[in-house]
Amino acid sequence: MTTAAHGLAYDDGHGPDDFEVRWRGIHGWAITAFFLLWEALYQLCKLVAARRGSQWVKVARLGGSYLTAFLNACICSVLGLWILLAYLLFAGSRERALVLDDGPAVGVVYIAAQSFMGWLLMDCVHLLTHFPTLGGVDMVLHHVAFLITAALGYGYRVVPFVCGWLLLGEVSSVPLNIRWYLIQSGRGESHALTLTNYSFAVCFFVCRILLLNAGLVDLFVELRPVLLAPPCNAEAWAVNTFCALLVGCSLLNMYWMGKIVQMATKSTTRSSHGAGDKGALVIRGKSSPVQLNSKEEMAGLASRAGFEIDRAIEEGECNAREARGEFVNCTPSTSSLISHSSRRSSSSNSTSSLLADHEASSVPTVTPMGHLFDRAHLSLQASWVMLGRAADGAASGAAAVANAAADRAATAVSTGARTERP
Repeated sequence: MTTAAHGLAYDDGHGPDDFEVRWRGIHGWAITAFFLLWEALYQLCKLVAARRGSQWVKVARLGGSYLTAFLNACICSVLGLWILLAYLLFAGSRERALVLDDGPAVGVVYIAAQSFMGWLLMDCVHLLTHFPTLGGVDMVLHHVAFLITAALGYGYRVVPFVCGWLLLGEVSSVPLNIRWYLIQSGRGESHALTLTNYSFAVCFFVCRILLLNAGLVDLFVELRPVLLAPPCNAEAWAVNTFCALLVGCSLLNMYWMGKIVQMATKSTTRSSHGAGDKGALVIRGKSSPVQLNSKEEMAGLASRAGFEIDRAIEEGECNAREARGEFVNCTPSTSSLISHSSRRSSSSNSTSSLLADHEASSVPTVTPMGHLFDRAHLSLQASWVMLGRAADGAASGAAAVANAAADRAATAVSTGARTERP
């Protein structure tokens, strides 16, 4: 007997029960296994990031999470493309609406769903334990929505085609994670970051805006009616919840796309403004811009920074002398100012040469990282001679403190005294 409804026919070894949509459960053991596998992979990536990226604080601390997300994005992209092409080329509406044992790439669909759900669970744990460092509320909602969506599709064994284009959306996460690494490793102004930014924007728009919304049209126009009509007779609440969650994901992607466009627009505007008037050095921070129009102003700023460095050295030396048990008065004196004035005159040639190089070259625009940081950054650039002296003073002060602490410890051991850790 042959029965057809909305393009579905069961005359090739399939009976009505094969097309009936009902809850068939999810393989919790498989999802748990992938959860543990992703957690183990995260711990390995965390170890690699701590060792290989030790010179960059955020890479060493958070690089493991981003590296794991990068690997998941690569796997999802490959599996998603596989599923999408298989169901586009070798499947009709029946196979695209239902997970059938003889459907194309059905094994890949199961593995992809289990792996993705395991990774989502693992990443949710890390999002909550590191909240909001790794992601905000929008990222948590994104993960929860995809978990529920994947559970509905998996449990009812429906819409494997949707699984393909949803997973393919992770293509944009590949350049996104590369972008984070480039920025945190000090390559925020490199050509590689520019290419990565363009790649991320293009991938996001193509996969998460165009492809996802085209898939939504196919879902509402063709697949949803097939699932609700005989012989599938899917529960309306499950199908409608599934569709509503995907619409929510689409809206969230559009929100993110708006933020991407906004960031790109701000970056373009900042670049087009240039550096201000000719011969002026403009520092752009979170507060109003600071404009230095002459070498004298820049030298004055460098002088103030050098005086603060000298004060820090003097305080370090006083603390070291106190640690050795000497009675000293560590209130700031005028000696540092006098010393700084004399050293400033001795280093004026080097400073003037450096400022002349600034004036002769194209005027830079410092990346906005805070008004105070920008002023200090410029000052230290103009006072590199004083920086070397500061480093020597700080090293000698630290050595003196360490020697004093060692002397105290030796005295305590020799007298049998018990001391507590400071």
